[in-house]
Amino acid sequence: MTAARRVLGWTMDMAAPLPGVDLCPVSSVSVLLLKPEYGSDPRSVLRWQLRLFETGREFLPVAPSSTLHEREGIAFTEAHAVQIAAELAQIAGRAQLTVAMTWQGVDTAPAPASNGQAWLRARRQTKAASDLRRQQAERFLADCTSAGGQVSIRHRQNRVECDLLIPRNGWKAAVSRIKTLAAGATADTGHLTVSGPWPPFSFVQPFWGKTDPVI
Repeated sequence: MTAARRVLGWTMDMAAPLPGVDLCPVSSVSVLLLKPEYGSDPRSVLRWQLRLFETGREFLPVAPSSTLHEREGIAFTEAHAVQIAAELAQIAGRAQLTVAMTWQGVDTAPAPASNGQAWLRARRQTKAASDLRRQQAERFLADCTSAGGQVSIRHRQNRVECDLLIPRNGWKAAVSRIKTLAAGATADTGHLTVSGPWPPFSFVQPFWGKTDPVI
């Protein structure tokens, strides 16, 4: 039995893709399919999506963890070609940057104190410092919207991050503006990291519905 090809995403660019990728026209769009000999696990899907992105191709990516294979993908495309084309228009010429602030020593337990009251006081001080740093990081990331469209702010321990949709050919300028903003942030806010540019994974609208099992 022949292994099924994995869906990488959709495109309106009819030019031949990379050697490991097939193009399957469906209505007004085409499905990008990864040949089975090049892998079907999430890591392989992401690697080939990044390769497609680096060639300059405009495409609407599926989540690398998606289990969408060609049969289901083609049927889905036949039913949603208009919505897919609209999504492609929304992200045309755009890329994603992920911006994060990370800091040390937050949410850790205070050092042992001589009595319970002193321990509680130290604990409150630790929490207040954590809340302050988190607020500072949130303000900084909110300011980053001047460099692109913010999707959401995500919280993790000692880390706050967001995604920005920026012009694909202007990502270096966007990174420069973000670093300028970071230089003006409070010194103890933390360490800045900017990753990308990526395909705009976080900006693909879930028009198929959150409960759809194939996406």
